[in-house]
Amino acid sequence: MEIKGALHLHTDYSHDGRLGLEELRDLFLAQGLSFIILTEHAEDFNQSKARRFLEECRRLSTNNFLLIPGFEVEKDNQHILEVGNGALRVLAHPHRGNFNVSPELVTGLHGIEIWNGHYDGKWAPRSKSRQLLLQLRINNPQLFAFAGLDFHDQRQLGGPLLQLSLESLSAEVILENLRSGRFIIKSWLELSSQGRTDWLRAIYLSMLSDVSLIILRLGRLVGAPPALKRIVRKLI
Repeated sequence: MEIKGALHLHTDYSHDGRLGLEELRDLFLAQGLSFIILTEHAEDFNQSKARRFLEECRRLSTNNFLLIPGFEVEKDNQHILEVGNGALRVLAHPHRGNFNVSPELVTGLHGIEIWNGHYDGKWAPRSKSRQLLLQLRINNPQLFAFAGLDFHDQRQLGGPLLQLSLESLSAEVILENLRSGRFIIKSWLELSSQGRTDWLRAIYLSMLSDVSLIILRLGRLVGAPPALKRIVRKLI
């Protein structure tokens, strides 16, 4: 069966999340997804809160929709999405660390978030993030291209998803497929987990990414009316 899911989501368990777990489940169920991978900010948790978070994810999961718990942690000035006790480790929004990834950090990764819906917009992956992946894959071909929503509220709906082909729905099977690169990035376009594409499409994606980033930056810098900013954020 073909299923879709979303990576890199925050709820009100994190300081910058707006929705509760149950609200998030219902929202993405209505979008036709089969799983979401939560990556809450680790610094917001103690042991008691972590147990409560894990238990609520288990309780709200159903036979046709899974809430897979994980955390976003900081290492070497970069943020890592850690899921399933290290079953999946993905470098998040590498531009925030100026694309500097230490060799020690790379060896523990399964992939790089080349497309972050919050920072890169909904139309194309960030060119430099994709180039970073391709560069690192020369020495580590087991690194794969990931897309994450970096979800904090409903404005991130419509961003890039992950599509997998599975025989059964379970967190273990999903994480194994993601770790092994057996998925595609799915949005208005499709991208392989290897991050490669033909040269013409690469140029097109680069141009589209540049335009999206310019619009996003202008929207943040210019004192536009809040209503206009919401419209731009929803579209871009």
